Amino acid sequence: MNAPDANKKERPPSTAVNTEPSVHKKIAGAFISLLEIDRPPIIAHCRRVARWARELGALSALSDQDLDELETSALLHDVGFMGASMSLLNTLSLDRSTDEKAKRHPLVGFAVLSQIPGFERVAESVLHHHERFDGQGYPKRLRGENIPLFSRIISVADLFDLETHPTGAMMPDLDNVRKKILQERNRSIDPELANRFLFIVTTTDDLHRQDKNTVELPLSALKAGMVLARDLKSIDGTFLLRSGAVLTDAVLNKAFSSPSLEWLLTTAHVDAISIRSEGG
Repeated sequence: MNAPDANKKERPPSTAVNTEPSVHKKIAGAFISLLEIDRPPIIAHCRRVARWARELGALSALSDQDLDELETSALLHDVGFMGASMSLLNTLSLDRSTDEKAKRHPLVGFAVLSQIPGFERVAESVLHHHERFDGQGYPKRLRGENIPLFSRIISVADLFDLETHPTGAMMPDLDNVRKKILQERNRSIDPELANRFLFIVTTTDDLHRQDKNTVELPLSALKAGMVLARDLKSIDGTFLLRSGAVLTDAVLNKAFSSPSLEWLLTTAHVDAISIRSEGG
């Protein structure tokens, strides 16, 4: 399978003056550390989106400097959720366009990041990552290539991650996720970027291994009968359950009864076969 053509002319990079890249990384790292403390469910999602966004950016022939800036933008694309309620964060995989509180997070993220010298393009990318290619997105209802390139790339990666890491217990089949991406071309996402991303998904071996063997689930989706595929630890490193443990109602009630675990834990990796067995 040949990679899609990446020679299409894109919007030129922002003319904003950049500060030292190492300073950017430190600032981004500080925000990530705050999110890990304040709202850890966001972190795993943002890191996955950053990974896919960088791969899509590389296939789109972006320079190394642009790739670094794109990755920073993707890492911080949901920084506007800082301080949001846990109940709102638990609906990440739902259609955010129907939730007025969720629709504020690009504006909040932009308001924060635009105050940082050299983060102009990052802030712009965060502001527009929920615009739709058909012009029906938010907050500015931009259409097509009027949407900044970084935002369009993040939108594709964001859609993919929300489809492959749902709040429900069952991991979607990758073929169905591909169909979803195909359906959203020219609707919510850039069609050419979608085609390039489908090439990445098709040729990424570790993604297929994860799809077959291990599924990452939010804690709210864990059920009796599932088997842990990795040791379960809190974000401060406290050991909770060993890999291979079979979840029972008693184990779930005991392990997750403490209110403090709402922020200490985010997701768990479970054996995919046990999910399919549990789901009937």
